[in-house]
Amino acid sequence: MSTNTSTAIGYDVFVADPQPMNGTESLPNGQPRVFQPIAVTLIHGRRDAVLVDPPLTREQAEKVGDWVEASGKRLTHIAATHGHGDHWFTAAVLAERFGAQVVTSAGAIAQMHNNVYAREVLWHVLWPNQIPPSPRDVA
Repeated sequence: MSTNTSTAIGYDVFVADPQPMNGTESLPNGQPRVFQPIAVTLIHGRRDAVLVDPPLTREQAEKVGDWVEASGKRLTHIAATHGHGDHWFTAAVLAERFGAQVVTSAGAIAQMHNNVYAREVLWHVLWPNQIPPSPRDVA
């Protein structure tokens, strides 16, 4: 985690560990193939905060939620920078936990629709039973 608290606005970064990918071949050295680490940013003022790019899996979301809670900040919004599932699939879980509003751009919403359709053939294959349901009406 890094932080910048010299002003009234600051940020902290949570880096979620790489996730093993189910059904993929091992790397040449025998290690399991993993998805990259995921960075989640908490931008905050003195009391309130915005979470940027929530993580992919339920377990990651729980850890991020505990991290946000420990910050003592009131989470008001969750922002997805774009529509890849690893940047928003757990947004609804975290929004419910904190009573936050999820926001994004129209372009991200269009990309989200494609990722919703890819859930069964990609995301759930690589991470079975690890990704929470997402609303189909992401708009």
